[in-house]
Amino acid sequence: MIFCAAWSPDGKRAFYSGETRVVASMELLAGGGHGHEQTLKGHGAAVSSVAVSTDGKLLASADLSGWIKIWDLAAKPGVAVLRPVTFRRAAR
Repeated sequence: MIFCAAWSPDGKRAFYSGETRVVASMELLAGGGHGHEQTLKGHGAAVSSVAVSTDGKLLASADLSGWIKIWDLAAKPGVAVLRPVTFRRAAR
């Protein structure tokens, strides 16, 4: 099941993910077809959201356990991994 999808600013790539714990991307071709596909692996839980930077160079993905990965789309491994944040109520 796909939970989320995003498109590159130039409309040439689609990124999607879901319960598989990987982000997949595919090249969109004129006429409705698709070309080369790649996967970005590294999440430990289902991916709940993906977003592409306005320049199309970075992809952010977040999973259901609270982890966020920032991917450099030119180089394969994630360039940053952000830990989940737990908010605690201040004691009174």
